[in-house]
Amino acid sequence: MQAEDLVFRLLQSEISAPIRRNVRVGKSDIAFDGFARSGNAITLIEVKLLKNAVFSTALIQQSVLVASELSSQVHTSMDAQLKLLLVFVIDTGKDDGEGEIRERIQTVMEDAVHVRLEKQLNFELTHRIYQLDEIKKAFGIA
Repeated sequence: MQAEDLVFRLLQSEISAPIRRNVRVGKSDIAFDGFARSGNAITLIEVKLLKNAVFSTALIQQSVLVASELSSQVHTSMDAQLKLLLVFVIDTGKDDGEGEIRERIQTVMEDAVHVRLEKQLNFELTHRIYQLDEIKKAFGIA
């Protein structure tokens, strides 16, 4: 997937550790698009390509459910600091649904943060939103 490859190229410059791709966590059934470890900091990365507002909500919620599963199945040792980074790449083409998709991401993520606080999950949940055409331009791809 070109979008995922570009996202990992972009993230590699921000994360100070090599990013391994398509990693299963421990003996669980949970798999992530990316994994990076630097000292006692572990970053798990999940990338979702969103093409239209109608189906985007389900994909966003699916990503947040992964976070819930993570909290119940993954236990880190040695006081590792665990972070889940959800990356949403918007590719609406000529459709003007980008604003609506961004709103849906913000709403679902705000709800997820409240749930995280209520359950007192032991990891940081963050997200980024990129527009595919902008990432392509950054790497000189037409």
